[in-house]
Amino acid sequence: MVRSSLGLFLIAAAAQAVPEGFVIREFLGNAQEPEIYPTAVSAAANGDVYVSSDKNGSLGHVPGMGRILIARDTKGAGVADQVIEYAKVESPRGGHFVGGVFYLVHPPFLSKFQDKNGDGKADYDTERTLLVDGLGGGIEHPRGADHTTNGTRMGIDGWLYIAVGDFGAGLLRDNDGALGLGDKKRVTLYGGGVMRVRPDGTELENYTVMTRNICDVAISPTLDLFSRDNTNDGKGWNTRFHHFTSLADAGYPRLYKNFADEISHPLADYGGGSGTGGLYLSEPGFPGDFGESLFTCDWTTNAVYRHPIKRFEATFVAQFETFEKVGKATDFDVDGNSRLFLADWRGGGFSYLGNNKPKSKKVMKDGKEVEEPIYYPNGTVQIITAKDVKPNVYVDVTQLSDADLVKQLSSKSAVQRLETQRQILDRAKPALAEPVLAIAQSGSEHLYARVAAIFTYKQLLGAQANAALAGLAKDAVVREFALRALTDRTTQLEGVPVQLFVDALKDADPRVRLQALIGLQRLGAKDAAPAILAAAGQWPADESKLGEGEHYRLPHTAIAALRSLGNAQACLAALADPAQRFVAFRALQGIHSDEAVDGLIALSLSGDESVRFGAVSTLARLYHVEKPWNYKDWWSTRPDDRGPYFEPVAWSATPRIHKGIEAAYAKLPGNLRMASLEILAKNRIAITELKLEGLDPLRLAMATQTLRPADLALLVDAALQSSRKWEERLDCYKALLKVEGDDGLEPRVKVLAAWSKDTQAPASATQAISDFIYEAERGNQVNKLRTMANKAEDAASTILWKALLNVLSSPLTKEQQKKAVRGHVDKNPRDIGFFHAITDLGLTGFDKQLKEGMKGDNVIQIKAAEAALAAGKLAAASKGKKIAQLDAKVVATAALKGRGNVKNGQRLFTQQGCVACHAVDLAAEQKGPYLGAAGAKFPREYLIDSILDPNKVVAQGFQTVVLAMKNGPDQMGFVTGEADGVITLRNIAGQVSKIKRDEVKEEKHLPQSMMPAGLAAGLTVEEFTSLIEYLVTLKSIGG
Repeated sequence: MVRSSLGLFLIAAAAQAVPEGFVIREFLGNAQEPEIYPTAVSAAANGDVYVSSDKNGSLGHVPGMGRILIARDTKGAGVADQVIEYAKVESPRGGHFVGGVFYLVHPPFLSKFQDKNGDGKADYDTERTLLVDGLGGGIEHPRGADHTTNGTRMGIDGWLYIAVGDFGAGLLRDNDGALGLGDKKRVTLYGGGVMRVRPDGTELENYTVMTRNICDVAISPTLDLFSRDNTNDGKGWNTRFHHFTSLADAGYPRLYKNFADEISHPLADYGGGSGTGGLYLSEPGFPGDFGESLFTCDWTTNAVYRHPIKRFEATFVAQFETFEKVGKATDFDVDGNSRLFLADWRGGGFSYLGNNKPKSKKVMKDGKEVEEPIYYPNGTVQIITAKDVKPNVYVDVTQLSDADLVKQLSSKSAVQRLETQRQILDRAKPALAEPVLAIAQSGSEHLYARVAAIFTYKQLLGAQANAALAGLAKDAVVREFALRALTDRTTQLEGVPVQLFVDALKDADPRVRLQALIGLQRLGAKDAAPAILAAAGQWPADESKLGEGEHYRLPHTAIAALRSLGNAQACLAALADPAQRFVAFRALQGIHSDEAVDGLIALSLSGDESVRFGAVSTLARLYHVEKPWNYKDWWSTRPDDRGPYFEPVAWSATPRIHKGIEAAYAKLPGNLRMASLEILAKNRIAITELKLEGLDPLRLAMATQTLRPADLALLVDAALQSSRKWEERLDCYKALLKVEGDDGLEPRVKVLAAWSKDTQAPASATQAISDFIYEAERGNQVNKLRTMANKAEDAASTILWKALLNVLSSPLTKEQQKKAVRGHVDKNPRDIGFFHAITDLGLTGFDKQLKEGMKGDNVIQIKAAEAALAAGKLAAASKGKKIAQLDAKVVATAALKGRGNVKNGQRLFTQQGCVACHAVDLAAEQKGPYLGAAGAKFPREYLIDSILDPNKVVAQGFQTVVLAMKNGPDQMGFVTGEADGVITLRNIAGQVSKIKRDEVKEEKHLPQSMMPAGLAAGLTVEEFTSLIEYLVTLKSIGG
């Protein structure tokens, strides 16, 4: 398929606002290609743009919807005048065209494609090579190609760096790791991260682990990797901006929440958003300092961002600024001629817009009725160039002599240098090594040229390059890169001197020290552990006084290297030195060996109390090991994030550790006993199964899963004690939630009623009251709630009646539950709490009950009824036409242009049942998509559409799930969590079910949202606008 455009589409798109000095215009639009659906773009050095087009989006499953398009500007007019279908491929994602090869992620595969006959089409049968299998899932997966592996880019070191989404990497069919097809090497990645592989599919390895759902990696000329991550919808992992280094663990989901001090910290936390493409631009032909810029795209915030960075320790501090606003930006790339290309998904959802719609129509042509296709356009590719700046001119490396080719390693263009390197390697002439090395050794060359030459030299000669590289390590300017190149390939370590890396641990440059750590780990230099410990003991690790965005990377990397080397003896010996103790204990946490365990048990029983406490803490981490992954039960929008293991299981040393903790606990002083209990609990050790001397009964009650009456009384009493910290009181209340059903109602209401009267109660206490009132389970407890209200004091009665009236008014409640409440209301209750609840909720329709309440001689009752009646009249006076009576477009326009009452919107958010599935506070229980950052994350139009037409765009991870059970009826809802083999499923009414994973026969994902259409039908336009207004104000940092 080749399409030629009929004109020059040079008119810039509306509402574009690139910085001064730039011009943006449409490069590829629906005039040239009616259905683009661009998931990614890769610009070839010569300006050809390879567009990954996938009409399935992230959630579709229809075969044949994916393809790679080449968009060409053959006339130099800045617009694609030729579009060629390069290849058909399922689920195409990010790729990199370099050296005449198109490397493409199309999950679960990474492949390379070539066009050797020059017809613009990949020679699929002869020149397509699978490089890796097992990178997430494609359309064969129940979720489609969603949260899967999303992109790849080559660095100047010749590695293909792969952006893996949080489905991780592994092959379910083999119950084994992802497979590098060049050498059959297996590698497992539990969740998101960065993997890398050689261009021939060999030496597959993990680079950085445990991100959430990255889509791309931006690579600098100095081999620093960056990416903009995705949120986890309200559980505290926001849009994080990462700097990736080898051995780094970003911590999702096992560490970020309860062990945040152990992760490789992001450069920034941007709150809500959905990171997509990234680009490190290092090119001439741009104004000011724009030619050296780091960019990321964000689908949700509709923007491309520029990130100024500056070095700090072995990492960076980053800022950000908006470079361009564009709807649903997906990717960004540059060619060798100073032209930027920006892809977007504007107008689309998570799947093809034409699903379940007509594919053709009948029209009359030349007096005949013919079938004409119907297109459902989505997305564009735009071109951005600089004004008044001379662009770079790419030099075709295939046409150069050997001598002129090598000179291009000194180009100011990163694109040119990489293409030059690939051509040198393709020519495979050993004679080229000498002039390449000369550039690497030259102090007059730019650092980028020297780095390019170092890695070209290493790839050209392999292990034979090591002697010269060791010599280059004497040069402080390039020492970091010489060290990196020496150990970059674990298959080429012959002759690499370990002492060179040991000495580098003391280098003045933190980046050199980082490479020394990584190199020693890659060398397997176990005997170097004492040197690592001694050096790391001198490095700063306390971040309490650092500025915003500043973090240390060296201690984290040292700990990871020591764990990999596994020298327990060296780590145990280092505990004698207070300066080395922090790193040594942290390293031992990851060394599951008998030597480590026995040494720690001995240290826990005598000597310095800080060492004894540290030994107990480390034993707590070693108590479990990670259960082997079955390559299936991993991903959900809400994975188990308690840590420190995804699924902890006992191992051979667990019984010894168990006894060791019991013995050591008795010898700890009181303050350290309390601290150790917290650490044991964080490490998911059942405190109730340990025989701990003098254990606090309250702590025991909080830890036990089955509460006795005495435990209940103890927890209620503690939750009511004003002398306790609110954090402790809230923990006691949370412990009461373990009592399910009616038995747990009275103790909870007793606590909440007291808190409702406390004017100093924090927002978290108010949230607990709200959660109780709006829990869907209240609909199953109507009669119990009424009985309790009849006997309760006013504050408790108010809470109970609010719960009952919510059952009556919520559009999510079953009719029989509403009928039960109506039956109680029709009996004209005289509870003060009934009248207070009506007032607080601003309800109408209870005039009969309120007039009855004003009879008699109870002055307090009469005033309460009068206040409720007045509040109802005020609410009724402001009501207009219902949404159900109006056209949806009229409602949307009114809500878009109008402004509502935020306070009323907040009330409606709870009254309409929104709280059954959405939290607005990160401290609250997270259910469906988090909305605490809705105003920062979503445009007003998106919020309006999402309520009026919930199925238009379904938040990822919150599609309707149907669980076919081995026994019993199917269960339907959305999964809010999975832990310890138990799925937490929330249905349309907000009711929660706990389902054992091994009782599920099959899991299906439906494209529909769990949110039913018509939830807002009973609201007036004014009320709906107020609800939108409230959502727009929610701009807290969060998922």
